[in-house]
Amino acid sequence: MKKSYTREFKIGLCQAVISGDIGHNDAAEEHGISPIMLYRWISEYKSKGDLAFCGKGSMAAIYGQLDRLREENQRLKKENEFLQGQNAEYYIKLMWYEAMEKR
Repeated sequence: MKKSYTREFKIGLCQAVISGDIGHNDAAEEHGISPIMLYRWISEYKSKGDLAFCGKGSMAAIYGQLDRLREENQRLKKENEFLQGQNAEYYIKLMWYEAMEKR
């Protein structure tokens, strides 16, 4: 019977091998995995990153959309910070002008 592994397991193992926490052959032997299979997993993880091991078809599209939404979220956060800074600068100038008018 073919054994299957979760996406999280594969990513965790790939990260451990890539970071040097465990050797490639040691990891394969410890988990009962063929070293060739582990090489394939690492190759896929390096090329696809968070999109690796997401299954067939729609999961890849979902993770792709998630990545796009994360990028948009970061862009909007930066835009929001900029606009808040602009509002603070405007408010300071407004208060200065109002103080000058009162003199």
